[in-house]
Parts: sequence; C-alpha cells; structure tokens
Amino acid sequence: DPVKLIGIDLGFNFTSLATTRPGQESEGTKFGEGQGLNLAISRNLGRDVSLKVGAINLVELDETQKDTGKSAYAVVSARFDLGGPIELNTNDLYITAGIANGLYRPLDTIVEDQAQACNSLRSSTGNNQLTPQQTRNCNADGLNYGSPSPVASVSWMINPQVSLIAEWWGRNLSLAASFKPFEDINWVITPGITNIIKNVDWDPSVPGYTDRYRLQLTTSIGF
Repeated sequence: DPVKLIGIDLGFNFTSLATTRPGQESEGTKFGEGQGLNLAISRNLGRDVSLKVGAINLVELDETQKDTGKSAYAVVSARFDLGGPIELNTNDLYITAGIANGLYRPLDTIVEDQAQACNSLRSSTGNNQLTPQQTRNCNADGLNYGSPSPVASVSWMINPQVSLIAEWWGRNLSLAASFKPFEDINWVITPGITNIIKNVDWDPSVPGYTDRYRLQLTTSIGF
C-alpha cells in the first residue's frame, strides 16, 4: 500500500517476439527469449505527489537478456487537476521527472563505458585479444547501470481509459497513446513512436541507433 507504507511492483518481461526482421538474413532470437525481472518501490507523498524507485532487468533469466542491460531509476510524479470531475479521474495532467541509468543513458556514454569495461578486462587478463564470449560479457557490463541521466514525461489522462504521453527517456523523445480497452480489467495497450529527434545522442557524422523513427508497442496487465 503506497499510501500507508510502500507499494511493491514485481514485473516479468521478455524481449523477443519474432525470430527475424523484414529484410534480415541471419536468424534472430527465438520467440520468448530475453527474460528478466523488474522491481519497483513506490510511496505516495500526499494526494497528488508520489515517489518511485526501481530497477529494470534486476534479474536476467537468460543469456539473451544480457544484451538489454540493467537499469535503475528514481522519479517523482505529480498530478494536476485540469477541471474534470474528481470522482471520474478525467482531464488530469501528470508530470514525472527524475534520473535513470543503464539503457537510459546517451548512446555515446554507453559505448565509452563498454570500451572501458573491455579495456579493463584486457588489462586484468593480460590478453589484448578477447574471445567472443569475453567481448559480449564486457559489453554487457558496460551497458549495466553507470552514470545517471535526466528523464521526464508528460501525460494527459483524457479519461480513465485514454491517455496521451510524451516522454524523454534519457536518449530521445517518444510520443504515445495509452488505451485501456475494458473498464473493469486492468489491461493497458500503448502504441507509440520513438527516436523523434534524429541522432540526438550520437555524433551526427556517425549514425547510431537513432538514425530513424521506431514504432513500439507495449502492453501490461495488472492483478
């Protein structure tokens, strides 16, 4: 109970929904691979303000999930009533701001941390030529956690079943809409588009992971 004490959220995720992408020749990961556990702790600081800290991929359940990295975050959220009926929870504006690391750092910072992790491994082993597995391990270490970056989001809850969202996730800007198809079932579907700002987290002369828009779709069910 985040009002009386704390709220605890435990999440399970998997990152692979398809074995290959359009135009991809090599075989991708199998359906259902990339499994991990998330943990978050929240606390209400009054009626309209809350604090949340958590970790994404706190526990990686298979080798594929190591490529996603571990991330931690701490955010404060506030609700602003824009004039809708209080009992219906409509026409509310939610603003969230905080810090996060891991996958939410700028891309060049991640690449630098991965290079440092691999160089440290070369120094400790006395071998300049790393094996493919050693390279994967040190790149995973460089992706995990690290220095924090600012994150923020603005969400307009039009009604309890429809919201519009704008989010700065540490590396780029995302826009999304959130739908709750059934009033009595806590199932939420959120389609969106990310990488709105081209190459915002990388040297413009060296295209990185943000050289094009990306569509995304997330869904969650609460019990």
